[in-house]
Amino acid sequence: MKTPVLDCRVRMSARINPSEDPQKVRQAVSGIFPYSTTQLDTSCINAESVNLQSLEQICKTIQAGQSQGTYKRCLLGNTQDNSTWFYLNRQAALAGKVAICESASESPLGPITVTITSRDIGRVTAWMVSGMDG
Repeated sequence: MKTPVLDCRVRMSARINPSEDPQKVRQAVSGIFPYSTTQLDTSCINAESVNLQSLEQICKTIQAGQSQGTYKRCLLGNTQDNSTWFYLNRQAALAGKVAICESASESPLGPITVTITSRDIGRVTAWMVSGMDG
């Protein structure tokens, strides 16, 4: 899959529950969000990237047909101005898998929130859902 060259910023964040090992949560986020810089404190992990390659694992899951309609609905439905967002299931991420949540309550430990900002958000979402070259 060719990654288009587009100006963007991708952010992931997840709350860390008192019963969780912060390093495991960091590992889960880093595993599905490579090419990112992560910051960890006692209650939250934040990861950020300006590289669309950081979304490739998520895109491969979408383009493989796994929940493609759900991703498209979330990406388009949550688009406002130059950004969009969606939730990923944290338990799936801990297992190295990508799974979208339509609501935060679908991930019992809390979701990973992914926010994408770009002046060309339409091309970014089209690339994610269909593999369209940039």
